[in-house]
Amino acid sequence: MALTLGTTPLNKIYLGSTAINKAYLGATVVFSGGSFSPTDLFGAGDKGFAFDLMDLSGANTLADQTGTTPGAGDPLGYLPGMSPNAQTASQSVATKRPLVLADANGRHFLFFDFDDVLVTTEGLESDTWTAWMVYEADGGDFLIMSNAGEKNPWLGVGIQGSSDTDLFPFTVVSAQYWYDNTIFSGTRGQSWAAAQGASLAIVETVNGAGWPEVAIGDYNNSGAASTPGKVYAWGVINRTLTAAERADLLAYADHVRGV
Repeated sequence: MALTLGTTPLNKIYLGSTAINKAYLGATVVFSGGSFSPTDLFGAGDKGFAFDLMDLSGANTLADQTGTTPGAGDPLGYLPGMSPNAQTASQSVATKRPLVLADANGRHFLFFDFDDVLVTTEGLESDTWTAWMVYEADGGDFLIMSNAGEKNPWLGVGIQGSSDTDLFPFTVVSAQYWYDNTIFSGTRGQSWAAAQGASLAIVETVNGAGWPEVAIGDYNNSGAASTPGKVYAWGVINRTLTAAERADLLAYADHVRGV
């Protein structure tokens, strides 16, 4: 939950120089800061998944979980999800596994080389879906998510210098973008530019057709586009998010990056 100043959600509040994680009105939580997790978004019956690199104790270097718990510099073959739906992300091909690395704050992230990809078996059926990704931009062309090994569908495109106004493929009815909770519309080039100054991408989409597997990383086995940069967290849920929930995700993006 987020407090607002007028209609603007507040991501952080302080007592002096100390950040406050929760504030109450009587027994009701009216602000939740660092304690928010994407698992809080999922109610009974909500579909989707959520992943981050905060806890790697259940992760493995191999997709069949016969390897070891990955640390900085190791490949990631398997990652358990955080949502109640028990989804996982995995990669069985050794040359396509992203690397787990650590940033200057000691926070783990995933580095995707041009042909690396993680796949989650989740059917994004004809429905409303919201996808998010926490990242640190590296200047490359990107797609937030795509149908594993296929040209379509995909979500969240940014291509440097592009004047193309197609922000969703023909298999998708509509898409709305936010970068750091600021609404966006324009060209693929403007989407790329907006992503460079942000750390959280959110894409709300209405799918016209289902797709059985969701991939992050290499698009269509082509090496033409990947993630926006270092990936700290990502997920999808089959509904729209409120302004307060988007603000919670933005505060969470700071938390997982240690800023």
